[in-house]
Amino acid sequence: MQTNLINGGHGRAIFETPILSLLGKHIAPGWPLTHFLSFTANIEIAYHYGLNDKNFEIKDPENKCIPGDGDKYDFALLTLHKDKVNLKELEPGVYEGIYKPSLTVFARHGIDYRILLYDVYKILTLADDDRYASAIANCKRDSEWLLLPATLKEFNFGEEEYSGIMDAACITYEKMKLMK
Repeated sequence: MQTNLINGGHGRAIFETPILSLLGKHIAPGWPLTHFLSFTANIEIAYHYGLNDKNFEIKDPENKCIPGDGDKYDFALLTLHKDKVNLKELEPGVYEGIYKPSLTVFARHGIDYRILLYDVYKILTLADDDRYASAIANCKRDSEWLLLPATLKEFNFGEEEYSGIMDAACITYEKMKLMK
């Protein structure tokens, strides 16, 4: 699993730009080279986005899908298993998660994998800043959380950045297909 940072994003931005700005930028207007993975706490919203139904025109989307098979599927529902992650709230709406990685690139170092989870609605609402009004409306509608792969990885010339690659040892997926 990987973030859109892989597609040419600026890895240092996560260290150089205030996190509120990055969260707001991801939610509204949208950020094609984001560091974050979006998740929703609402299964119906997940189906709408999986079906590319961002205007919520499909009624009862869960009942319009069946499990996919092999390479015959339209989207995948991802589930973050909180029972596989040691979560700790660092500050209101910001959670650090630690777990054992499964990808060799991370596991071979013998260190735990780190993620940060952001309850974007809570964070932006507490910021009480009108610049985030559109982002607040979007993340409230979508019950949106953002996940940041936050395990440092050494890159060129010894610089460390968060990797755009997410170790998915705490995530499962189910392939889904729209019934015809």
